[in-house]
Amino acid sequence: IKIKIGGGLVALAVFIIFGGYRHIKVASVFAWIVAAVLHEAGHFFAARLLGVRVSKMTLDVTGAKMQLCGKLISYEEEFFIAAAGPFINFIFSGALFSVWFSFAEFSLLLGILNMMPAPGFDGYRMTGSLIALFFGTRANEKAMHFLSFCAVIFLWTVAVYTLIRYNSGISLFVLSCALFTGFVF
Repeated sequence: IKIKIGGGLVALAVFIIFGGYRHIKVASVFAWIVAAVLHEAGHFFAARLLGVRVSKMTLDVTGAKMQLCGKLISYEEEFFIAAAGPFINFIFSGALFSVWFSFAEFSLLLGILNMMPAPGFDGYRMTGSLIALFFGTRANEKAMHFLSFCAVIFLWTVAVYTLIRYNSGISLFVLSCALFTGFVF
């Protein structure tokens, strides 16, 4: 397996090394990274359990992208591999809640966020697999475009509300805007 380091992860490391640690909680970044690594390990081990080889993995700030090789996978296998990441997050969040709260919080957030049916998230792959399995690929394309748009609008609305009401949540707002621009452009 080839492991590649993405530019975002390199930028984060450089930021922390050259003084960024004064502006962020390094323990929080560490907790987020552990949650993300466990999430991706869930995908990896689910793929291996099904006999699917992983040829390349690119690690980045938002997680990892795995390139599978070998056999074609079924919709059921796609669902299983996609669901394994959030499932691991939920399990570890519950198990370590009283011991390592910041990790449990990040792990739960990562699991919930990844359930969103928007491109690039596990929820998109899970929902798409189920729709394609029961209704075919043509219905999947139409339904996923609509569901993704609704999910992004919902996330953007929550982000705007949080920003206005609590004067916080700029990260959620930036994420929702980035997802929204994927539909517009």
